[in-house]
Amino acid sequence: MYGWRRRIALMVPYDNTVIEPEFGRTLPWGVSAHVIRSTSTDRKELAEESLRLAPSIRHLGAQVALYACNASSFMQGRAWHDDFLSRFEAAAGIPSESATSVVVKLIAHRRLQNVVLVTPYPEWLLDPLRRFFSDSGIGVAHVVGLGLEPPEINRLGPEGSYRAAIAADRAEADGLFILATNFRTLEILPLLEAELGKPVMSTNQALMWAAKRRLGLPERDMSEQRDPPAAWPAVAG
Repeated sequence: MYGWRRRIALMVPYDNTVIEPEFGRTLPWGVSAHVIRSTSTDRKELAEESLRLAPSIRHLGAQVALYACNASSFMQGRAWHDDFLSRFEAAAGIPSESATSVVVKLIAHRRLQNVVLVTPYPEWLLDPLRRFFSDSGIGVAHVVGLGLEPPEINRLGPEGSYRAAIAADRAEADGLFILATNFRTLEILPLLEAELGKPVMSTNQALMWAAKRRLGLPERDMSEQRDPPAAWPAVAG
């Protein structure tokens, strides 16, 4: 039986082609992730559709649910997000996190005060993004968006997030976060941390980190080391 140890439910946007492979390469042994995929292409409608789909999570036998869309969870503000996540958790019937809630929690866990935010998003999403983090008590040294919409984001490889992060970094920032569940980062986070000399994290890494904490699993699980070895960099600060 897949997920004999623990199961994770993922609510995934219609276009996402990254989170499933990245999770598949980093799940601890005996832990499985199971996807419910929304169909709406409008971000606000996507969030509402996810609330309607959330009760189906109860059939997966999962212990934690992750709403895996950054943009739709921050774009309407912190108050809206908190209400949405509460409704999503109630509908799913199990402990839940959003892509944005886990980013905020991981930044707090690393005790970062002033971060650079890097995303593939279009310009109109950058002000809501900055405002969400400011309202969450997190300083934002710089925000960079690549100006892309979903079909274009799907074409990016890990070199896209690497180059964007290198160009976006600021000396006054004590950490850097790459946001978007559909933006490949698994291969380049350790490299960026070594080159920039500061914590560099991603949304999908934060989702995996938060899921492990919710499931009572160790942050670094030796069962992750299988062939080929692939695991998120440890995040303990």
